[in-house]
Amino acid sequence: MTESSRDTFVLTGNAVAGLCVAFFAVIISVNICLAWFAIATNSGEVATEPYRKGLHYNDRIAADERQAGLGWKQSVELEHGGRLLRVTITDRQNLRVRHLSLAGTIAHPATRKGEATLSFHEADDGSYLSEVVLSPGGYIADITAKTAADPDTLSFRGRQRLWLNP
Repeated sequence: MTESSRDTFVLTGNAVAGLCVAFFAVIISVNICLAWFAIATNSGEVATEPYRKGLHYNDRIAADERQAGLGWKQSVELEHGGRLLRVTITDRQNLRVRHLSLAGTIAHPATRKGEATLSFHEADDGSYLSEVVLSPGGYIADITAKTAADPDTLSFRGRQRLWLNP
């Protein structure tokens, strides 16, 4: 075979420039896709208004110490297929604490989707009831209680994870 009949590959400056542009175009497009997916899915926000909550952090610690001094415990249950939420708060002697003003929210733990405000009334047995409409799945109930003697001060704060079977 003669040298003139052979096809030889010649790497030119334009080919090198084109390969570099193609390489970086792939890298940049992948980075843009990953950034878009990262922003579009989870914001990464753990708390709303973290600065303001940070300013009141010592107040929160003092409230937790007051609550621990009371020795109250909570029991939160879903009844009647997720249509009724029963909260029972007991003291150190395991007696039900009565005449409280309860409030709270219930929502899915990860997204807070479908968050519902809870409105409680005291039942004859000393538990507190709130009507809810829930679909099957996992929930977190956040409960707060104030006493009639001091309605301006939060006496109890509780949180409980609940599961409603399908």
